[in-house]
Amino acid sequence: MNNIEQNQKNYPAVTYAYDIALKSYDWTLDRYNAMESRADKLLGWGIGISAGIITFVLQAKNYNTQLFWDFYFICALILFVLAVGISSATKFFGYIKLIAPDRLYENYLHKSEWEFKRNILQNTADYFSGNNKIIIKKGKCLIIALFLFLAEFVFLVLWSIS
Repeated sequence: MNNIEQNQKNYPAVTYAYDIALKSYDWTLDRYNAMESRADKLLGWGIGISAGIITFVLQAKNYNTQLFWDFYFICALILFVLAVGISSATKFFGYIKLIAPDRLYENYLHKSEWEFKRNILQNTADYFSGNNKIIIKKGKCLIIALFLFLAEFVFLVLWSIS
């Protein structure tokens, strides 16, 4: 019995695990794309609501430029810059690692179906942890940015009634 046959005998579930590994890539990509979409929406809504409140208050108070030196406005502005900065930075935290087609071509196409699936399993295992860390980091930063935007809105409301 050669080495491949021995491995097939020792690890008979490679085919099933291969299917799960492919689904985990789909799941990872869906989560990653959801985080990217949330970042875009958070930025859009945060900037839009902030601009709307400022415009409304300035119009209601006859465009008094002294309002820009108010403590509440300055606090809101600082929180706004932090929220936009963190939301934007999530775009640069990293990207999902996938198996490059040229690597497949060079390293795997000459192997048997079982060996191919086993090697793909190894690669997905290597990449999964790093991919998951990127997604979790993005999610945590977006939560922080959301709370910064909410705090900013509170300060803008306080600024509008002061």
